[in-house]
Amino acid sequence: MNKISLSAPYRNRIDYIAAATLYCWHRWISKAGTTMEIRIDHIIRQLVSVLLPKRYLYRLYRNNEEMQEASNLMLRNLECGQYISIAKNMVRHTFGGYLVFPMAVVACIISSLIGWDIVLDWKDGMIYFGMSLIGMVLVVIGLCILTKVFNDPQDYISYFKEFQKQDEEWLKRWKRYTILLFVGGIASAAMGMGTVFYSLMHT
Repeated sequence: MNKISLSAPYRNRIDYIAAATLYCWHRWISKAGTTMEIRIDHIIRQLVSVLLPKRYLYRLYRNNEEMQEASNLMLRNLECGQYISIAKNMVRHTFGGYLVFPMAVVACIISSLIGWDIVLDWKDGMIYFGMSLIGMVLVVIGLCILTKVFNDPQDYISYFKEFQKQDEEWLKRWKRYTILLFVGGIASAAMGMGTVFYSLMHT
């Protein structure tokens, strides 16, 4: 199996995990999108071949090829394409899910000290709201640091080029890791919401 060196300045284990997870999500989303495109294109071609005279088909297919080139740029571009954007959001949501549970625990501890009635009251709750807002800002900053490899497309594209050299065993392993990370993020978010609900019900 090819091993990737972490000696370069931007290569650290957090970036590696974020880039590998992004790589897996991008593969899945691209594969699903391509499958949908092929099926939709097939349906459209069948309908057009029935509805339009043959003399218009060549011009239509030629225009369709030009549209495909524009579509490829819009969907598959690794810097700003739709598929990579969706993949980035999935990774951020996955990592963000892990922050919900500890934030919920802290919120419940604070609320148990000052009382939920004060927290939920508009005037007295403004202090709590300000604290929550600061907490959210810290979470956003944390996510930006965690996924800083996404800020410069050349960073994760460099990783992608090296990931493509890896064998099937590496890909299967990181597919499993990505699924586990996603399930863990959902579980953490659910536990966080459950903790807050439990605290509210037993106050």
